[in-house]
Amino acid sequence: MAWIYRAGARVLELGEGTDGPGLMEFPEVGVEASSEVVSLPRRDSRRFGNDLIEGQTVSMKIEVRSDERPLDEVWRDVVAAWRGDEVRGTPGLLATLTADSGRFTRGRPRPVAPDASHRLFDVIRAELVFECADDLWYGPAESSRVFFSVPETGGLRFPAEAPFTFDSGPTIRQGQLEVSGDVATWPVFVIHGPVTNPRVKITGVGELLFDVVLAYDQSLTVNTRDGWVKRDGVSLPGALSPRGARLSDMQLRPGRYEVVLGGYDPTGTGFLDVQVEPAFTSF
Repeated sequence: MAWIYRAGARVLELGEGTDGPGLMEFPEVGVEASSEVVSLPRRDSRRFGNDLIEGQTVSMKIEVRSDERPLDEVWRDVVAAWRGDEVRGTPGLLATLTADSGRFTRGRPRPVAPDASHRLFDVIRAELVFECADDLWYGPAESSRVFFSVPETGGLRFPAEAPFTFDSGPTIRQGQLEVSGDVATWPVFVIHGPVTNPRVKITGVGELLFDVVLAYDQSLTVNTRDGWVKRDGVSLPGALSPRGARLSDMQLRPGRYEVVLGGYDPTGTGFLDVQVEPAFTSF
């Protein structure tokens, strides 16, 4: 098994082989914490505020050897991949580092520290440091899909006043979502049109309300982890209604949840995809 680093289209595999780049020893994972501690003079004590866990760092000592290519060419590929140009130039865009267990973390690569002292033996050594966005590791996404129910029609009821409507109005559908892992994580919602003013409610957690109209070929993606809302890839900062919960409030601890999809969809063809990456405290 190998540790795999991905930054955009760049992929770097670090295994235990004797050719190409490989790990010299098992990676080291470090986690730091910061504490809001206030000393209380003349009381021989202190007051604790919030204890915050910083993003972890993963340090990997590697050894690069030639494979079917010369050593210099292999080394250039390693450095080019680890530069992370595809992610460093875009705010919020992150690379991933996947452990040999299959769990991954997100972050940014830091500059390479090469050691050319073994170059005479056709070997280049280096330490690669990956700075993570948090202290967690994530597993493969768990998905759930919720469809709108088809509205019933039954003509007019009298007495009636114009304008007349022949559908049942806003529709609602419920579904189940199972969240595994060790600690809380954040879901990603993808609402597929057609639907007007969709709303997503997770019972016991919160409800998100969207002032937006989606056509049959449009979708609204809501990333509660990174805090953004996009329609067909374009940011919609004003789509989230202030009447609903904050995106950060949609944190889900391991367990089973009821997901409610609401909105106005006279066709009954709109639906919701919920994706959750279970979060773990170790790889």
